[in-house]
Amino acid sequence: MDRASLSNFDARLAQNEAALVRLLQDHLQANGQQGLFDQLNQYHATGDDRVADLAGETALALHRHELQSLVDVLAARRRIAAGSYGTCTQCGEEIPAARLMAYPTAKRCIDCQRRHEAASATTHASL
Repeated sequence: MDRASLSNFDARLAQNEAALVRLLQDHLQANGQQGLFDQLNQYHATGDDRVADLAGETALALHRHELQSLVDVLAARRRIAAGSYGTCTQCGEEIPAARLMAYPTAKRCIDCQRRHEAASATTHASL
C-alpha cells in the first residue's frame, strides 16, 4: 500500500478514534464517572489493549460496542505504524483496498474473516 493511502487511512482512523473517545468521555462525565475516563485515557495513551477490560465496568456496559470500536481503531493505527496495515493477520495476503475503504479496521481478508466468524459461531453454538 502506498504512503498516500496509508496516510488517508490513518487520518480517517484518527477521526474515528477522536469521535469514540469524545462519546465515551461525554457518557462517563454525564454519569459522574470521570475516574473511569481517566483510566481509559491512560490506557489509550499507552496503546495498552487492557482498555477492552474496561468494558466489564458497569458504567460502560451500554457502550461495549463503542469501546470495542475504539480498541479496533487503536489496533489498526498500530498496524499502520508497524507497516503491517492492509495485510491479513491470518494468511498474510493483502486485504483489498475496497474492504479497507468499507471497514478501515479490518485485520483479516474476507475469506479469513468468514472462516473466523464460522468458527466463532460454532464455538458459541456449542456453549
